[in-house]
Amino acid sequence: MIIGRLRRLSIQAFVLSGDAMRINLIAFGTRGDVQPALAFACGLRDAGHEVVIFCGANFVPWVESYGFTTHPGLDMDAMMSTADAVEWSERGTNPQVQLRVMRKLLHSHSDDMTRSLEAHGGDCDLLVSGFVSTPFAQVIAEKYKRPLIEAALQPYRPTRSAAASMNPLTRRDSRLNRWFGLFAQRMIVRMVQKPVADMRERLGMPTISMLDMVRRLRDVPLINAYSSHIVPHPADYPELSATVGYWFLDEASEWTPPAALMDAVSQSPRPIYIGFGSMNSRDPAGLFALICDAVEIAGVRAVVMSRWAVEHQAAAPERVCVIDRAPHDWLMQQVSAVVHHGGAGTTAAGLRAGKPTLIVPHMADQPFWGRRVHESGAGPEPILKPVLTRESLAFRLKELVETPSYAERASELGACIRDEDGVANGIAALERFAAALGVK
Repeated sequence: MIIGRLRRLSIQAFVLSGDAMRINLIAFGTRGDVQPALAFACGLRDAGHEVVIFCGANFVPWVESYGFTTHPGLDMDAMMSTADAVEWSERGTNPQVQLRVMRKLLHSHSDDMTRSLEAHGGDCDLLVSGFVSTPFAQVIAEKYKRPLIEAALQPYRPTRSAAASMNPLTRRDSRLNRWFGLFAQRMIVRMVQKPVADMRERLGMPTISMLDMVRRLRDVPLINAYSSHIVPHPADYPELSATVGYWFLDEASEWTPPAALMDAVSQSPRPIYIGFGSMNSRDPAGLFALICDAVEIAGVRAVVMSRWAVEHQAAAPERVCVIDRAPHDWLMQQVSAVVHHGGAGTTAAGLRAGKPTLIVPHMADQPFWGRRVHESGAGPEPILKPVLTRESLAFRLKELVETPSYAERASELGACIRDEDGVANGIAALERFAAALGVK
């Protein structure tokens, strides 16, 4: 712990010695994408940099409450409530369904995402973009000759590493994993090729081929905002890349828990947290009943956090406390274990709290985080959402709380993650990369 504090102090001293930059931070996505970016923005501002945040219109009041100028884009809450997005949540672990739905959503909503970028994206010294928006940020970087750094919450770059491959062909380090990663990268670029081409046309830029897009995106310096204790940094990643640790925005000090929640978490044994974040369901009443039945069968207590669960809380058994929201940094400390969809931010919060974790992946990077949690020894095998039943959930809930090794390993990982300072490490990496890119 002492070594960790000394390292953070040295990093912060290095950060504060750098020149101030005007940074456009592009954080399009769900809350799990925006909250880490907001934590990073706060750190950048404390280090003397000027930060403007591009985010969904639904997040603007929250982000501006931290004192940042924003440029609004696609309302992600509204998009995630559309029929296509609900299908993505329900069947997103099927690769064919995921590619089809993602392509349709991108083609339908990309203009809402890129409009503010086209108008204001070039007004900066440096662009920093999350994975979702990097292909569009690259267009702005080219148009206005601004350097671009990608800040990723998950490892999408091709690599031999099985641990850092979203969909490894083999569980050992192998060229096969890198080959499949290259194939997956091309598939992702193909999905955004038309929206990117439309954006380039509006900006008066020539069209480029899919292979050109792939090559240009591979050259973007990369900051991985997750812990190397969960995903080790691959040896074959490019020189301008770094895995810096998670970016946490703690909000517990601004929040007062309701009495019912305090009563639930003060009882022994402590309850399990169950929540699926921004994931929606075609049948929320049925899903809530499934969760309640599983809790009863397993003989555990639970705190279920969801807006849709609140609508059906009258049907909740005594073992289940229902809430609509609570800061993860507070709630994860109060429970015995966590069960969730596997979003990058929620996974990070549970692991930092040292809690054994069961993931029920719905789509996108969530199966990856479910696999990494299990392979790290901090929880049981994930249950894919399309095959979730009350029996399978009950079985895993019992396994989660009755396997001592999960709690022991989660506690070890939590201590390691708490000793990292991902924001300070990320700023140091950003300043190093910016210098290499010639930012003055």
